Amino acid sequence: MDNRDQFFKIERRKYPRVNAFITYSVVEKNSLEKSTNSKNISAGGIAFFSKEKLETNTILSLNISLPDRSDFMAKGKVVWEDHVKVADDSNMYYELGIKFIDINDDDRQKISKYVLHRLDKS
Repeated sequence: MDNRDQFFKIERRKYPRVNAFITYSVVEKNSLEKSTNSKNISAGGIAFFSKEKLETNTILSLNISLPDRSDFMAKGKVVWEDHVKVADDSNMYYELGIKFIDINDDDRQKISKYVLHRLDKS
């Protein structure tokens, strides 16, 4: 059984996800663009840390850049948030789970290929 088979046997989510540092920008209505790294990504959504609390059901415009230099836009909705401390940083952050609600099928496929590629390498 290879790594991917083991992962799919354990993973029960609709979309497998991998821990990754994907750069993206959050463009909120009437606010400045913000950039950070994601915690993980899947074809269904993305999780990341923010210094600001974003309420559940907040709609975000996301400019996502994958390591292979694929850039694309998607809309997402905050589906969960948690107040957490991150590693050696003394500050508290919000961990946010974002579900993609408007994403081009080709772009979702790019994410799926990226995730499967990462799983094959592990």
